[in-house]
Amino acid sequence: MSGAALRTPDPPDMEARLGRLEADTQDIKAILARLEPVLTRIDTTQQKHGQDILKIMVDVAELKGRVSQLPSTVQLLGFVLAVLAITGVLHVFVR
Repeated sequence: MSGAALRTPDPPDMEARLGRLEADTQDIKAILARLEPVLTRIDTTQQKHGQDILKIMVDVAELKGRVSQLPSTVQLLGFVLAVLAITGVLHVFVR
């Protein structure tokens, strides 16, 4: 059997359908051409924001380091009690 014997005839509206498909393809190309600069702007903005977020993360890490060096509530309370005790002892001996 040859390939010609197995070929089915094209539907009668095939030319019209192909024309619509080509027109739709042109519409899609035009839409993509309009979207490309927008996508480029979005990518550029995202990269800039990514750098900003990285800077913020570095700042937060620095602040965490500084906060970790601050005395705790127990340490501050101990210091206040020590100062009060020293003041009381000095008050007794200085009189």
